[in-house]
Amino acid sequence: MITNVIYAVLVLGVIAVVFGLILSVAAKAFEVKVDERLPKIQACLAGANCGGCGYPGCAGCAEAILAGKAPVTACAPAGAEGAAKIAEIMGMEAPSGEKQVAHVLCNGGEASVKNFEYVGLHDCVAATKVAGGPTACSFGCMGFGTCVAACQFDAIHINAQGVAEVDKEKCTNCGACREACPRKLIVEVPYKQKVFVNCSNKEKGPAVTKVCANSCIACGMCERTCKFDAIHVVNNVAVIDYTKCKNCTMCAKACPRNAIEPIPTPEEKEKFKAAQKAAAAGKHDSAIRDIRSQLRRSSLQHAVDGFHDLQGRLPEGFLRFLGGNLHCFGKAGYQVTSPDIHKIRFGTLIGRTNLYLDILCGSFANQKVMFFTHIAYQ
Repeated sequence: MITNVIYAVLVLGVIAVVFGLILSVAAKAFEVKVDERLPKIQACLAGANCGGCGYPGCAGCAEAILAGKAPVTACAPAGAEGAAKIAEIMGMEAPSGEKQVAHVLCNGGEASVKNFEYVGLHDCVAATKVAGGPTACSFGCMGFGTCVAACQFDAIHINAQGVAEVDKEKCTNCGACREACPRKLIVEVPYKQKVFVNCSNKEKGPAVTKVCANSCIACGMCERTCKFDAIHVVNNVAVIDYTKCKNCTMCAKACPRNAIEPIPTPEEKEKFKAAQKAAAAGKHDSAIRDIRSQLRRSSLQHAVDGFHDLQGRLPEGFLRFLGGNLHCFGKAGYQVTSPDIHKIRFGTLIGRTNLYLDILCGSFANQKVMFFTHIAYQ
């Protein structure tokens, strides 16, 4: 009995050894060689299998990088450090560039008007299937957290105002939240950027004010305030050029709707307005001095040229010719007081004050002359 058991064990052992040898030979004979760099590249990836790179998991991303179908920066969660390691493995130069993070271009939430009370699946995509969503603003965040569910790094949450907000310290810029948002409110911005226009509504001012108290109305105050040409109104909404923006926050202080982040305090707003008034007063005094200088020139044409030059250099609305032309007496544009002396009055408007500038021009001893008389306010 015991002998039979021993024989059985020996036979099974021999069979196992034989099959092991066969499998070993087969593995060598039919071996599929794998690039030794592949596992190294995969080790440099985040390992989250988030799909933000557009490939099926981290293994698929590593294969694409190795095949040259994806850049070494394909895995955003791996960051610049991971990309540098992959570039070293691939024998390439490490990429340079500022870190990017996600940002939600909306500041509506509780400030936005609701068309109806939505009761259903707590999901933004599902909510849009019901009459386009509960918010009157079709460009705003609905706050149901589809982006929150998509993020695997706990980097985005719904804030107290009911709007999705990104924690840039945790954000890896994987792009999952951007793909999940049905209204495409989430964009990629530089990590160091501090100023944002938190509005995406492209409708015109009157329509926008009816749906949200924090919306951009395309008034252009931010554009006129910026000294770096970094913000412009495009398609009825202000857009920042992050390559030019200096994060000075002057546009945020100028915005009458608090649509630009960081939102200034009431005290900061008052200080900004006071500074603007002081600057305008300084330009007013300077303009008067320039006008006096121009009008003392030796011919009427010099005076006219001077006015046109001043009009181009002064703030919009500060100096203009009434009716688009020089405002003068008489059908011919001036009042003749003698055969060779003409009196001309230039008129313009500064705020609510009419500004009149009288000059006398004509000829004396066959020479063209002009006499500046006075500046009068009314």
